Amino acid sequence: MFGTQKFGFENYPYTEMGETEHFVIPIGEYLSGEQQYLFFTMDHDVNSPNATSIFSNIMIYEKPASAPEITSTPDLSGFVGIPYRYDTDYRVSVNSQLPVTYTLNNSPDGMTIDEVGQIYWTPTHTQIGSHEISINVLNQLGANNQQFTIEVTQPAETIINFSSLTFQSYGGSYGDTSNGIVAIEDNGATLKLEGNRWQAAALNYIITPNTTLEFAFKSTSKGDIHGIGLDTDLLMSADTTFNLFGTQQYGFENYKYTGSGEYQHFSIPIGQYYTGTMNYFFFTMDHDNEKPSASSYFSRVLLIN
Repeated sequence: MFGTQKFGFENYPYTEMGETEHFVIPIGEYLSGEQQYLFFTMDHDVNSPNATSIFSNIMIYEKPASAPEITSTPDLSGFVGIPYRYDTDYRVSVNSQLPVTYTLNNSPDGMTIDEVGQIYWTPTHTQIGSHEISINVLNQLGANNQQFTIEVTQPAETIINFSSLTFQSYGGSYGDTSNGIVAIEDNGATLKLEGNRWQAAALNYIITPNTTLEFAFKSTSKGDIHGIGLDTDLLMSADTTFNLFGTQQYGFENYKYTGSGEYQHFSIPIGQYYTGTMNYFFFTMDHDNEKPSASSYFSRVLLIN
């Protein structure tokens, strides 16, 4: 709380020199379980220690539970053929000390919400326009409701369905070693690469200065290079690769995965890096190891002009 040395939790510093200062510390967010002692420290390692600490009016108590509170902010835009993204993790976030249940009081056809608050909905062409949404969360002490309007439009974009693509080795003699797994998951929405796999699919696409590449990416095991990009041929090219994760520096390093093991959303203005007619969409999972085990998951990939 005070002193010349850093030690323990530093989140609650004393600032009122010589005066009594009030502290409320949610100690349960830092440690929990049965404790045997309540301790106080006054450390002053000098020949004639004279520092002081005065602790008074100490209380330890359980914060009373309350009705849930929705803390997330929804995305108000939806696009035909693209899974709706409520927010960055697709989930309704709630502050509640008690278990909660989620329901949709008002929603368009096809929209659902699961037991952890994740919303699933892919708007169709017939759903272009405005949609009133009402989400209700409930615990034993009450409920909270969130209402908002989603505007669905038709974007100028190419949605990548991996099931409709034919993949082949990418990177020449330095790239794919066929050592690992190439798998398509989630009904074509996700490409999984595991091991040392460099893969490309033929895709004739014109990148303009306004083109944006959007996708979700995760890795459960770190390799050397986890990359994505478009190219004119099947030869390895750092000039067209966005290196999202890995131990090596390669290509564009502007957009980085946190390494959380969970999906992270990326929106890359690819047209600001290169333009022109591209013939291949490539995905790299480089792990130069006798038993490569690194992984890359590319999901909900789309190109927007």
